[in-house]
Amino acid sequence: MKKTFIIPILLFLTLILVTYFLLPQYQKFKNLTDQVEKKRAEFSQKEKYFSNLKQISENLKDYQTSLLKIETALPQDLSLSDLLNFLQKISAENGLLLKNVVQAKESKMEAKGILAKVKETYFNLNLIGSYASLKGFLQALEKSSRLIEVESVFVDETDEGLPKYNISIKVHSL
Repeated sequence: MKKTFIIPILLFLTLILVTYFLLPQYQKFKNLTDQVEKKRAEFSQKEKYFSNLKQISENLKDYQTSLLKIETALPQDLSLSDLLNFLQKISAENGLLLKNVVQAKESKMEAKGILAKVKETYFNLNLIGSYASLKGFLQALEKSSRLIEVESVFVDETDEGLPKYNISIKVHSL
């Protein structure tokens, strides 16, 4: 009778031991292994991301000259002295006299992404010279590495007989 009484008690104690001591420890172990797997997956994903960034960086080195052209076309800030010097030089090379430059307005482009940072600055130029000189000036503006758009051209007659041109341009910068 002792044996039949001891075996159920031992089974009951084993059940209690498993339920209250081993199962919680097993659950903690299971949670920790799940967390370790998640961290490994996250680490692997970040490792792939950074290797991809490294590859992109190496690919960008192949396009360094193109990126420099873009940087000159869209300067970080609009240097008025550089722009005025550029306009004076082009007008003089084409036989035009730059009488006056007035900044009309400045605005930001209405776009999403990187284009949202592009600023548009409008200028009004007053030039005096021949039509051939004006044509050469406009072609030089078009061929320049800067992003300059001619908005409008108005022609007026001066007292000396030479045409006077009022040109509205738009200059892009970041």
